[in-house]
Amino acid sequence: MLQNQDHQQLMTDLKELVAKTKSQVAVQVNSAMVVLYWKIGQRINKDVLRNKRAEYGKEVIAQISQQLTFEFGSS
Repeated sequence: MLQNQDHQQLMTDLKELVAKTKSQVAVQVNSAMVVLYWKIGQRINKDVLRNKRAEYGKEVIAQISQQLTFEFGSS
């Protein structure tokens, strides 16, 4: 059985490991989300707006946003 001081050090080390890993995961998730949003915007620009600015683009984006939010929830 671990002595009290050893137990405290173990718990400190484990808490540090968990916190560091959670931080790394958050950074990776944020990076992935940025890439996802960029790819979504790129596809909308290419396939819907055909690389042009259009007034109806705001409507299209609102509709797509609503459909994706319904399907996946808001982030």
